[in-house]
Amino acid sequence: MKKVRSTALFMLIVIMLSVFAPASVAEEKHTVVIASSDFQADTDELSQAQLARIFEAIKRDGYTHADGYLHCGDYTVKLHYSIPESESGIQALLETINEADFGIPEYEIILTQGNHDPEGTRGLSHSGDNDPDSEEYGVFVINEDDYMWFAGNQGNNGTWDVSRHEDTVESTAIKLENYLKKKAEKRFQKPIFVISHLPLHYSMRTMVYGDCRYAKYIVDALNYGASLGLNIVFMFGHNHSQGWDNYMGAACVYLEKGSVMNVSDISNPNRCYQTQIGFTYLNAGYTGYYHTDFGEPVDDTLTITVYDFTDDQLVIKRYSEDGLHDLKAVGVANRKSFSGRTEANTGVYTPVETRYDATQTIDLITEYQPAVGASCDSEGSVRYYYSAARNEYYSDRYLLNKLDPATLSIPKTPHSFENGVCGVCGKALEHVPLKPADCDTDGNVEYYFDAESGKYYSDGAAKNEINLQSTVIHSTGHRLDDSGKCVICGRQIEAPRTAAPTTVPATKAPTTAKATKTPATTAAPTTAAPTTADPTTTSAPETSAAASTASESTVPATEPAETSSSVPETSAPIETTAAAPGTSADAAPSSEIAKTQKPAEDGPNIVLISAVGAAGVALIAVGTILIVKKKKS
Repeated sequence: MKKVRSTALFMLIVIMLSVFAPASVAEEKHTVVIASSDFQADTDELSQAQLARIFEAIKRDGYTHADGYLHCGDYTVKLHYSIPESESGIQALLETINEADFGIPEYEIILTQGNHDPEGTRGLSHSGDNDPDSEEYGVFVINEDDYMWFAGNQGNNGTWDVSRHEDTVESTAIKLENYLKKKAEKRFQKPIFVISHLPLHYSMRTMVYGDCRYAKYIVDALNYGASLGLNIVFMFGHNHSQGWDNYMGAACVYLEKGSVMNVSDISNPNRCYQTQIGFTYLNAGYTGYYHTDFGEPVDDTLTITVYDFTDDQLVIKRYSEDGLHDLKAVGVANRKSFSGRTEANTGVYTPVETRYDATQTIDLITEYQPAVGASCDSEGSVRYYYSAARNEYYSDRYLLNKLDPATLSIPKTPHSFENGVCGVCGKALEHVPLKPADCDTDGNVEYYFDAESGKYYSDGAAKNEINLQSTVIHSTGHRLDDSGKCVICGRQIEAPRTAAPTTVPATKAPTTAKATKTPATTAAPTTAAPTTADPTTTSAPETSAAASTASESTVPATEPAETSSSVPETSAPIETTAAAPGTSADAAPSSEIAKTQKPAEDGPNIVLISAVGAAGVALIAVGTILIVKKKKS
């Protein structure tokens, strides 16, 4: 019972671990594509048997499933270029692929036209774009009619004259370039397979028959695509007879990206030049035969190629029926002679002796950035190629020259402002015109503002930086006149100011007026108060005597002031009645006059008025004495 419980507990733990296992342990997705060429044994059955044995070797190595199949032309060994013969070979090839049970859909099997396959043969793929629906890789087909053998020479391939085909090959190259350009625009970083029956490299076959005469057009298109960061693989067939490719490695040819390849001089098929290639180059693998005329010690093994790739790496493997085989064999010179010339004595090229093992891993370019010049409003970038497998940046498509990530960006260039507008990018600064300050509102000086940087400038060239505070012109404040209006802006700011009063408020009158003592020798004023005496009876001497007598009177000069009645203390003015003209008895007392005639201001004037009043009283008193004295006399 305990054993059963322990087993159940163990199973439960296993189930839980499987359910909650981290996603990171998931396997990386692999795409597998198989490629071959020249299905050309003496019979279809022999071709099938040879291919089937290689398939078995692939499956033994673990490749039981594939996503696509590519074949580089020629499906019959017959030389009469019969459509039925080619169609028969195509059918035999398809049957062999299906029997291998790789699970490849028929629409993902791409078959290129070879020089043994007439135009119109059923089952051949069209020239150009043949990308799979999965978009896991790209395929561009170059059929033999678009890049032909015997190019530029007089001859006949059994169907039509091929005296000149330069224009045709050039047109094919243009189509290829446009296809690659579109791929680059989509940032397509998966492998792109360009498949052709004819190769691109120069050989004695080019000298003799004109094959690959115009290969330069296609090489240039491929290098252009590689410069855009595309991962291109070019595959071919065709050169499996008479030792044409002995110097390249015979039945097993391979050049890695960055290698140097011999390419025909378009103007002269007897010359070639060397060019560096930005793509991977190899023969797909001959499945019918390979032979050389003079028994040179070369590799004549029948093989096919398997591509196994992920998002950042492409693994290339070559298989024979015995399993993995060298991807490239050592090259030797072809002993075949044409007009007394062989590869050993032409001096045009020499054997490629480099050997490559069966498996080669290519680190894909996973990011490409073209050179972008810096501008006033954005940073630029140097051109670079990035490999995720290496986590490195490179300046070249061959992934040879590393770049420091810190050097990838190019800083922005300064703006070139004139009158507030950049002459390079057209960016405009905000122009704030001069605004004078008024009485209660601040103004500002003329200035320019850069919203991007938040900086202020006093000039339209943005040379003299200032701060915001320095742009302010402070308000002047109001200046008022007596009416309360601002003399600057004319606005009524305050009420008008009140004028000063013309009369002084009444002050309290003294209750007792004290007369000031007047010296006895003071002469009476010449103007005496009017009297009723007859002027004819009064002589001048008497008048003088009277004046003298009055001056000697015992009546004190100050006594009249003491006879005035008391005046109530009040601040209100006192009403008086004017005396009738010509009379003195009704004249108002001097104290009353002093009360009614209030000065405009306090101070010495009050004392003066009081003195004048006292003098008047004295004159009246003198006048009365004289009149009384005259009557008595």
